[in-house]
Amino acid sequence: GAAPAAPPPPAASPSAAPSSGEAAKRAAAVVDAFVSAAGAAEARGYVRQIGAYLLTAADGPRRAFGQRTALYGLQRPPMDGRRTALRVGPAATSLDELLPLALPFAMTNARGQAVVSFDPSQQQLKAEWAKLVGGVAGLEQLEQLEQTEEEFAAERVQASLHRTVRVEAPYTGRGELLGAGAAGGGPRFPLAQQFCTKLVTLGHIKSSRPDDAAFVDYFGASPKWLRAGVFD
Repeated sequence: GAAPAAPPPPAASPSAAPSSGEAAKRAAAVVDAFVSAAGAAEARGYVRQIGAYLLTAADGPRRAFGQRTALYGLQRPPMDGRRTALRVGPAATSLDELLPLALPFAMTNARGQAVVSFDPSQQQLKAEWAKLVGGVAGLEQLEQLEQTEEEFAAERVQASLHRTVRVEAPYTGRGELLGAGAAGGGPRFPLAQQFCTKLVTLGHIKSSRPDDAAFVDYFGASPKWLRAGVFD
């Protein structure tokens, strides 16, 4: 019998498909601002490497060819209204620790899917972050909150979160993402790809048909794909 009709394409939005040049410029401006805000030279270099990786990798889906048609690439976190919390608790830390964790959200269409939660004791770091946000157009989409540990642990708050990443002592947060803190042998500066894919998803979707153009058109336009420089 006749093949079933393909579903209609997703409705287009003004920010759905800017030219790659425009998107890259917007994303690069965020990277530059984050690099300038970092204190240590090694932190500036690491932020730059993460930005360079995302400028290349977070550009929507790639297509694979074979007996089945496939799309693969970086994807946004679950789009169910919950967010990733970057939690700056009372433990000692610095802006250099927060910047690498925030950048994959700040420079992509996942910007509104994270929140930075500061303990009231972290007024200096909160002020440094607010200064950075004030210099980057639209970065207020990455919401900033002040919460005690008790407030952050409240059932209502936790129900609104997809996950929590704690921004703590030097390199601990990055090491924990990969399964070990710095004291337990976690890498100080993981490869950018390894680091980013612990914060955003690498995924794929397949059609059972070869060269399925309708599948590519429909799912290639999905807002689920991570895109640098595209802000809702």
